[in-house]
Amino acid sequence: MNTNVIGYEEVYNLDKVRRNIDTEGYFLGTIANIEEFSKLDVTRQISLELIYETLIEEQLDILPKLVKTSSGITVANLSRELLHEPVVIFHKQPAVDKTSSNMRYALLIAKVSAMMAKIDGSIKYQELQQVRDSIRGLTFLTSSEKDFVLMRALYWLFSRYSIEDLIEEIESLNSVAKLQIVTIAKDIAISDAEIAKNEVQILRELYRSAEIPTKKVVRDLKALAKHKNIAIAGAKSRLTNSDIIEFEVDDSLDKLLDDFSDF
Repeated sequence: MNTNVIGYEEVYNLDKVRRNIDTEGYFLGTIANIEEFSKLDVTRQISLELIYETLIEEQLDILPKLVKTSSGITVANLSRELLHEPVVIFHKQPAVDKTSSNMRYALLIAKVSAMMAKIDGSIKYQELQQVRDSIRGLTFLTSSEKDFVLMRALYWLFSRYSIEDLIEEIESLNSVAKLQIVTIAKDIAISDAEIAKNEVQILRELYRSAEIPTKKVVRDLKALAKHKNIAIAGAKSRLTNSDIIEFEVDDSLDKLLDDFSDF
């Protein structure tokens, strides 16, 4: 299917949202897509409180996270608002250790995967499927950890955070961290058994940031695919723990995950 994933004009009631979550594992849309919330002014505290209490009652959670503080409900995203912000709604999840090496690594994969998938400016079903397969193929995660990472990958996929924002953040990292980002991006680029022009474009920016000659990008991707027995332009594959180079995430990369601190 080659259409956009979110129908911004379509309206669902909460019953349909719940059915969608039961079937797909999540609901993608905006607050305005939900009938019971569609008339709310989400810049007002009273509206955020209504959304928060309704989701609690329904045993649902949302990204960007709504956090209850002594001064009211806070939206845990970069803009601190829900206005025109795509949301992911899903069943309440069990607690996971967000500070573990595996989780930090998986969240980095999620963030870079999401940025690479939306480089052309729109999200299609096949790009959504590729990100889902990438996360579900990470067999070093438990089932609940995969769900935790997947919801956050979906949020980044539809958020207003861009590849330009990511590149800007990467510019301030040390050389080890930059190389780790390049490694993750190369694994993602070949995971669907093809070398896409937009992914080559991103990798050139990452190479430039890491002070690696940009003319090596395509050659490096082909060599990596050959090493991992991935036939480029062949059948779809999944990114698994045997396909990626595992490493201890450099501490400076934590700043890329700060956005998840309230999640």
